[in-house]
Amino acid sequence: LLFKLTMPDHLRAIKVLRPLPQVQNAGIFGAAIHVSVAEKDDVIAIQTALKGNGIRDFEIEPIEPSLEDVYLSLVAHDKDEVR
Repeated sequence: LLFKLTMPDHLRAIKVLRPLPQVQNAGIFGAAIHVSVAEKDDVIAIQTALKGNGIRDFEIEPIEPSLEDVYLSLVAHDKDEVR
């Protein structure tokens, strides 16, 4: 599942999101962050982590993956298999 996260401070949010076990991938796409998760309820953990790190000004919504999202997901998966 893919979600679009919009907020003023992308870099700070990425640092919070990437270590979360619920987040499969998180990357900056233009003015937003695309976050992939396994379960819809994983969004609750994302919201809790952001708020717990003082990030309160954000919006999160489900989106359909773009061709770029799919490509980056495949590349990341290939890297994991090489390790």
